Amino acid sequence: MSTVLTGHGLTKKYGSTAALDGVDVEAGERDSPALMGPSGSGTSTLLHTLAGTPWPGSPGPPGATTRRPAPPSTAPARSGSPSA
Repeated sequence: MSTVLTGHGLTKKYGSTAALDGVDVEAGERDSPALMGPSGSGTSTLLHTLAGTPWPGSPGPPGATTRRPAPPSTAPARSGSPSA
């Protein structure tokens, strides 16, 4: 069985608080891993770290840029067919 997900020694700090401190993760192609923990235990941080997606306001990988999603359109909805 081949490994499809690997992370070794993952660390993420927010100021002086360590959300991840040397976490090791490995999953094979037929594994069905589960990640559970109480609020604030670092589960979302681990998933974001494995996916390579930074939290808003935090730097991502070197050379990466963080973009905010465009706000929803405030234009009124149109009804009927467009004029020719």
